[in-house]
Amino acid sequence: MQTQKGMTLFEVLVAVVILSGGLLMVYRPFLSCLAAVYESEYRIQANRLIRNELWLLQETASRTHKLPLEAPSLKTLTSGNRAYEYSVSWKPFDVDKRLYKVHAAISWKTGARKRMLYRSVYADTF
Repeated sequence: MQTQKGMTLFEVLVAVVILSGGLLMVYRPFLSCLAAVYESEYRIQANRLIRNELWLLQETASRTHKLPLEAPSLKTLTSGNRAYEYSVSWKPFDVDKRLYKVHAAISWKTGARKRMLYRSVYADTF
């Protein structure tokens, strides 16, 4: 009677298939989490950029007691290696045209999808 030492080729193939299936089950959720982290990072950068632009506009309006005559149509902001498109508009909020409601939008592309973030603030020209 012969005793078997080692594994057969079939046993090795079955072990490789089981191991690769287990790795795929672990790897997919990891990639999903990684994509969510990148998405939140882009959103945080966009939020920081739009807050900074709105603060500059409010500060300019407060210091000079007026807003620019026309809002810039579209502006490109960069942070790191990502480009964001920023647009702003405003309209008078009161009859005296001393308080303005400012609407801002910032957008960026993530893969094939376009993401947008909107903010509104009030700017006084007292």
